[in-house]
Amino acid sequence: MKRAVRAAAPLAALCALACGPGEAPVAPFVLRDVVQARLAALRAELGPAAPVPELGPEAREELDGLLSMLASARGKMRAAALGSVTEVGAGAVPVLAAILADPERPSASRTGSADLLAALDHPAAAEALALVT
Repeated sequence: MKRAVRAAAPLAALCALACGPGEAPVAPFVLRDVVQARLAALRAELGPAAPVPELGPEAREELDGLLSMLASARGKMRAAALGSVTEVGAGAVPVLAAILADPERPSASRTGSADLLAALDHPAAAEALALVT
């Protein structure tokens, strides 16, 4: 799962940068009853998502440092930054999602936030990446 989310992060960031603000396109297909029933069963089995905790000021400062590090780091330093985001935790998701969705932010910040979201391996992070328009 981590690899799939990590692989999707740069693509999601690229799509976010290429697309302007607007409404998401409507799917050109309709789910069949069998698929809809199975999806409903899976959603019921998973239950409601756990709430994402708020990010404290120290964690926010650490997150800003990780974003700065990702903007210029390569190799092991980049891997260290991506590994460190798990220490910040799921509270980073709303902050990173807001950065990713903000077209006024520099592309390095948006790409870094997508990479950090992918490294979190949390359902809310995956949802944030999927909602990038």
